[in-house]
Amino acid sequence: MRGGTVWDREGGRMLRGVNLNLLPILRELLRERNVTAAAKRLNLTQSGVSEALGRLRVQFGDELLVKTGRRMVPTALALEIAPRLEDLLATTEDLLRPVRFNPAYSDREIRIATGDTVALALGKGLLQRLAAQAPRTTIQFVSTEAPMRANLEEGKIDFLIIPRGVIPSTILSEEGLERLPLYREDWVIIARRDHPKLTGPLTLDLLDELPSIACRLDDLSYLHGAIPGRRRVDQIQVSQFTLLPILVAESDAVAMVGSVAKIVKLEHAWRRLDGRNDDGFQVAPFPG
Repeated sequence: MRGGTVWDREGGRMLRGVNLNLLPILRELLRERNVTAAAKRLNLTQSGVSEALGRLRVQFGDELLVKTGRRMVPTALALEIAPRLEDLLATTEDLLRPVRFNPAYSDREIRIATGDTVALALGKGLLQRLAAQAPRTTIQFVSTEAPMRANLEEGKIDFLIIPRGVIPSTILSEEGLERLPLYREDWVIIARRDHPKLTGPLTLDLLDELPSIACRLDDLSYLHGAIPGRRRVDQIQVSQFTLLPILVAESDAVAMVGSVAKIVKLEHAWRRLDGRNDDGFQVAPFPG
């Protein structure tokens, strides 16, 4: 130790022996070259700044500032370290400044585990907002097959968007997870427009007589979109909701779906690509 400073074996000052809180004071002293002016800028007392200068002199082993008349003249060492000190403190202050997220410069990939109808419902709005606000960001919709809580906790997926009740709580516990409602959808029954048996009001008994198609995302999920109260089994089970209207429009089967407006648009677009001009299928509220 020399003059109260801790040195390493090569004679350099060790960081743990340096009071870094004195460096902003030294910066102001080198800028103002006047103890009173520096104290005012730092909102400190003149005696406090004078004491800090004394400790800095010991720390650097140099006078740093020599009083000449009413002003103080920096030594050769002070002039040498001044620009480096400015850069160091500017970098440190920038490091400690809270980072504000700016989507315009974000190039991250966001992975959202969800079903195909959610991607269909959100896709158009996301494309518009990404183009306008986050042109370098990528959103990847991935399958919800066997979504485990660890996938969220380990960062394998960023968000999980599913209807409540689709995945048993024994598979995916919501405890401790941040969650919020995204949108609400009503369940309705769809059937092809010219269905021979749907000429009057839709009843539960009539639904029980008709073949049906349901969606099951994977083996761990509840049968989602299955018509409640039916005694018959669903003849066809698919893993994609967007297949339901296409299959219904080509058969006598019925199905229960949500996000009706989006699914209707999809089915109409499919029929136009297929060269058809009819209205596709009919939509009816679930009979209660």
